[in-house]
Amino acid sequence: MMLLLSLLEFLLDAFNPIALFVLQFFRDPPRQIPEGAKLVVSPADGRIVAVTKATDPYLKREALKISVFMNVFNVHSNRSPVAGEVREIWYH
Repeated sequence: MMLLLSLLEFLLDAFNPIALFVLQFFRDPPRQIPEGAKLVVSPADGRIVAVTKATDPYLKREALKISVFMNVFNVHSNRSPVAGEVREIWYH
């Protein structure tokens, strides 16, 4: 019985840091979203690492690609960067 309790205590001690990391990584705090007709807000926390022209693979047209790097301390919840309406959905 003591061995089982010791094993359980060891497992709890080992998984507490992992559980805390997972809770911190997937947190979703409320955000104050600025308002404006032509405003584009970043969809994620992090640092912009590249702004390049690219080709949209679905619409076959030129697009602007903005790459955001997120480290483990950033909030990993993505949001819609602009207001809009979904008119069509493609599933591949």
